[in-house]
Amino acid sequence: MELTIARHCVQSDSQTGLSELQSALINHSAPVRIASAPTGAGKSYAFLRAIKDHNHRVFFLVPTKRLAQNLAQGTIDTLVEMGWSRKLAAKKVVIWSGDETQRLRTTGVDQITSHRLREIASLDDLDDQGEIIYAIPEVLSWLLLRPYPAQGVSSKSILDLLNDFDHIVFDEFHTIESRGFGLGVLCSVLAARLKENFRAKVSFLSATPLNLMPVLKSIGLREEDSVFLEEPVGEEGRTIHGDVRLEFITKNSLIGLLESKENEVREFLEENRQIIVIYDGLDNLKLQQERLFRFVQKLQINPQRVLIINSIDDSSQAGRTRHGFSSGRFQDPDQHDIIVSTSSVEMGVTFRSGDMLVMEAGFEPMNFLQRYGRCARRGNNGLVTVRIEEGRQDKNWKNRLIQWADEHQNQICQISELTEVLSQSVRRQHSNT
Repeated sequence: MELTIARHCVQSDSQTGLSELQSALINHSAPVRIASAPTGAGKSYAFLRAIKDHNHRVFFLVPTKRLAQNLAQGTIDTLVEMGWSRKLAAKKVVIWSGDETQRLRTTGVDQITSHRLREIASLDDLDDQGEIIYAIPEVLSWLLLRPYPAQGVSSKSILDLLNDFDHIVFDEFHTIESRGFGLGVLCSVLAARLKENFRAKVSFLSATPLNLMPVLKSIGLREEDSVFLEEPVGEEGRTIHGDVRLEFITKNSLIGLLESKENEVREFLEENRQIIVIYDGLDNLKLQQERLFRFVQKLQINPQRVLIINSIDDSSQAGRTRHGFSSGRFQDPDQHDIIVSTSSVEMGVTFRSGDMLVMEAGFEPMNFLQRYGRCARRGNNGLVTVRIEEGRQDKNWKNRLIQWADEHQNQICQISELTEVLSQSVRRQHSNT
């Protein structure tokens, strides 16, 4: 089965360079914003501009350490491109994660909790330009719910976040578990009820159009205190994704599918365009690594030009797997020709081109959408090849997706159509208050 997802773009203001959604995320008066835009549309970039243009302070919650690292580095690089010195940008962008804890200890910071509690009020007391903290929920939970006081600093609460930041952002909010989602609900209600006292606006970002209002209204948020923002896409403006050929092929293994696409792989590599391979599970990635090594040898590629990304190899200090592939969280994906990953790649890894994607569908529909969104993000045309198994798929959403693809065989479809078929089950989940 094969079809094409058409190239799509967003319109930007000629003076500010911001899209309609980006401008609203910075300037809309509603205390709570629920925002949807395709992957690559620049939802997080809006808050970078809030830092640079409006001196806003931003608290940005993300689901993974890798995403925090990637966003922080990208923010520093972009602020430098906009005219800040790298020294200033590095002071104004920090990460709260376990990895960053270890780095701070190597620089002589012993009281990590006290250090971060002070950062809630300010990263740099001597400079009032904008600042941003990228954090994973576990670290914030520890700071707010720690069992004993931090040394040398007064206690902090959720009210300090609302008082000290202009924006509190929950990125990829559809990935938040029910228990953790309570933090977002609490921030929303307080921001709305106490909007005359506190400055923070709360934003929920997702690549999927999910309206949280039924949930938020059930716990007392008034409809007039929130706004649902959706980025319109079309054929003109800044390109988000080029034309993408989407195909579904039956194979027993992902490495078998990759081998069957050897000619296309060679063509993309000859044009200096990356190949991305995404497995559903670490076990199959490990089991098929010997066969992958032989395939790489056949392509006459140095194994070091292949980056392996997963929860185990990301922690490697050696920087190499036993087959000589590159590994480790601090490797630069842009320096590799082929990236082989598990779901770790769905959020937090930006690719030089990523124009050919060979993948398994994922366990949930949003896994599929996030993986698809890795391809052709810089305007080039791309190819996404999805492995399917013989017979009925094990998930209803996969059945619906394959049926939809079969009904649209050889047609040109819009990204909104693909998003719609993948969003149905997630919408039902979030409509349950």
